[in-house]
Amino acid sequence: MMKRREKMKRWLQRGQYAVELEVEVVYPVDDPSEPCLEPKTVRFLDEVAQRAEKGDLAYLRKVGRVFQAIDKVPQLPIIANATTRRLLSDLAKEKGGEITVRARVVESAGNRVRVLAGEGSAKKRR
Repeated sequence: MMKRREKMKRWLQRGQYAVELEVEVVYPVDDPSEPCLEPKTVRFLDEVAQRAEKGDLAYLRKVGRVFQAIDKVPQLPIIANATTRRLLSDLAKEKGGEITVRARVVESAGNRVRVLAGEGSAKKRR
């Protein structure tokens, strides 16, 4: 009977970088309940960890999706057309306070901006 093999996503975090990687796991015939890593995969993960600690972004980007920790989220402008601004203003007035909206950061003409990305919440000022 052969070992079952699958691709799985694994996260590795070292220093200020986290990398989402796809690695091959095997399920041993004698205990197929838990996936295991083969020695070559463990060596690969060790290499990725060392490169992450050194900040080797070029390598990390080749092997997976890279995320960088930031100490503080920078204040970025919210881009909204006049209609959206009016709706947000009306909602804040209706709720008698401030509103919170979800936004995502995108690049626009070389600048990082926040773009409204979904529903938010509102609360009255105290």
